[in-house]
Amino acid sequence: MVMGTLKTYVLKGKRNQMVVWSYPPTAKQVAATATIFVIGASFISVGAYLSYANIAPQQARTKARSEAIKKQLRKFLHD
Repeated sequence: MVMGTLKTYVLKGKRNQMVVWSYPPTAKQVAATATIFVIGASFISVGAYLSYANIAPQQARTKARSEAIKKQLRKFLHD
């Protein structure tokens, strides 16, 4: 049976022995995998940094909007 990349074999009466790779990865494949992993981790890190770097202006706009709405409600309710 083939389940994705994992193969299930019945060998000498033992069931469900899974073989992840039919052959070991080459040095080039390992290097490519490591490179892609590092690139992905750096994208996540840069995204998190930019998200936190730009949060102060967003918080200021939100606070100003909240105060404006409170002011309008107080004016409307004569409070």
